[in-house]
Formats: sequence, C-alpha cells, structure tokens
Amino acid sequence: MSPATPRTLTMPNPSCGSQPTGDVQHVGQIVVVGANGSGKSRLGAWLENPVLLRRDAGPGGNPALLAYRIGAQRVLTLPREAQRMAPAQIAGQLARGRTGPSLPTRLQGDPVVGQTDDFQLLLNTLFAERVGLDREYSEKGRQTGGQPGPPAEGTLDRLQALWCRIFSERDLIVGDHVLHAKPKDGLAYSATDLSDGEESAST
Repeated sequence: MSPATPRTLTMPNPSCGSQPTGDVQHVGQIVVVGANGSGKSRLGAWLENPVLLRRDAGPGGNPALLAYRIGAQRVLTLPREAQRMAPAQIAGQLARGRTGPSLPTRLQGDPVVGQTDDFQLLLNTLFAERVGLDREYSEKGRQTGGQPGPPAEGTLDRLQALWCRIFSERDLIVGDHVLHAKPKDGLAYSATDLSDGEESAST
C-alpha cells in the first residue's frame, strides 16, 4: 500500500496578530490531544463547520463537509432494529447526523459540547449496504448460471470479525435488519441489551 499524500490544513490563530493562520501537515486523520479545557472540542467543531470555513456548496446546494469528526460525547444507545431503506435513500444521512436538511454541524444544539446520537442512522447505513451487496451477488449468480463465486465483504462482515476478536466467548449474529449477541452456551439477546462494553465495541 502506497503512503497517503500529505495535505495541509490552514487554521486560524488569533495570537499571531498580523499572521492569523497556521498550517498543519496531515494525511487524512488527525488525533488531537490536550488538557481539559484546552479547546479540543471547539477545534473539532470548527473543522467540521463548512459554513464558517466558507466551503463550496455540495449536491443540493448544501455546504461541502471538510471533515467528519468522531466526538467522545456520544449517546451509546443501539436501536432494536434497522429501518428498511434503499442505499440511495440513506446516502448522506449518516454524514449529516440527521434525516433532515444539512446544517452547519452534525450535532444537535451546541456544536461544541452537544452529544452525537446517530446509531440508528449507522445501523440503517450498514444494512442498506448489506442489501446492496446481496442484490449484486444475486444478479451475478443469475448472469453466471449459479456460479457467482465468493460474495463481497461488507462492513457488517468486518464488524463481525472484529467483534469475535474482542468478545471471543460470544458471537455477533447479523439477522434480517437486526443484530443479536449469543454466548457460546447460551441464548441470543438483542443489541439493545448489550452491556456498556459491548455497546462501545460494536459502535
């Protein structure tokens, strides 16, 4: 795998006076470390706010996203089942963090300290991808006379593999738009009944 091409992010720095910007070299992922109250969350909110950054409008006239922030303040609540939605219908909702029109940030309320609650959208997206892959595999089977070869690996397949490495004593069962956990010697239970540690790992 070839190394990623370094890019430059220009950020404001009011303390510089007549030189109000600073450049940060990166290859696509940035991890910000700092003391409590040092401004990490505010920096993250600034990075993902296309209105403040005056980004060009994307499809539908919505401002283009510069970054996708994974915040620490999340609502760890898994829905009982995914909504049945076409891949084209769910496209963009996870990036927006909501089903309505795009807003400056994905967070409800205060963009700096607000909580992200998008696991319903995440589950919808994962199963929409699974539906698309299943449809492609079925079509390939018809075209090849029932010899489609191995199916393509999807995000849910990778999630199952990662789960098995972390929780080797139980399986993650991917059903029809639902997720269940099953101990090796016990009964399966819904994703809504996962422990805090299991929720954190699976989400």
